[in-house]
Amino acid sequence: MNRLICVFSLLFCPFVIAQEDLRSDLETSYNTWRNAILRKDAASWQNATAPHRRVEVRNRILSEKRAFPAGVFDLPAPPPSIKNLKFLDAKQNGATAKASYFGAIDFGLGGSPSDNLLVLSFVRGVRGWLYDRADVVNLASLPDVRKELAAGNLNYLKETPEAQPSGVVPPWTSAKSLCNASVKRFQERARSERASTQELTTSLRVEPFDVRRR
Repeated sequence: MNRLICVFSLLFCPFVIAQEDLRSDLETSYNTWRNAILRKDAASWQNATAPHRRVEVRNRILSEKRAFPAGVFDLPAPPPSIKNLKFLDAKQNGATAKASYFGAIDFGLGGSPSDNLLVLSFVRGVRGWLYDRADVVNLASLPDVRKELAAGNLNYLKETPEAQPSGVVPPWTSAKSLCNASVKRFQERARSERASTQELTTSLRVEPFDVRRR
C-alpha cells in the first residue's frame, strides 16, 4: 500500500508543481496588466496585453471617437485585485491558458460584493504569458454552484466554456489595415454591448471584462 502511495505521489507531484508554476506566471501577467491600468501606463499596458486584444481595444476606442491610448484607462471601475480571492484552477491548452478564482470580486464601487466566479484568459507571447480578457460569472441564480465552489468542488468549471482554454489564439492585424466595414462592426458591437449592459442591472462591464449572469 505504501508503495502505491509513493508511486502516486511521484506521478502527481510534477502535475501540482506545473500547475503552481502556471498559476504564478498567469498571476504575474494579470497583476502587471492591472498595475498598468491603475498607473495609466500606456507602454506597460501594451507590453502586458495580447496583440489581438490591443487591436480590438484600440479600434473600439477610435470607433467611438475617443482618444487613444487615453481611452484605455477611461473605465467605469478599476480591474479587481485577485489577492483576496480563492484560487480554483489554472489550465493551459497550447498557447492559451485560463486561471479561475472565486470570491467577492471587488470593483471598488462600494457595497458588499457577493461571491462569484472570475476567469482570467491569457495567450502566450514571445516572452511569456500576456493578459487577454476576463469573464465574471454572476452566480446569483446558482446558489448551489456558489456553495460547491466555496467548498472547493470544481465540477462547475468543467461545464463552463469560459473556464476552458480553447488552444486557439485569435488572429490580429495592424489597426491601420482595418477597412471601414471593420470599424462599422466595432461600432455596432459597442452599441449592442451598451444595450445589453443596460438590460442586465446586476451586470458590470469593465474593458476587457465581461460579466455574465447565469
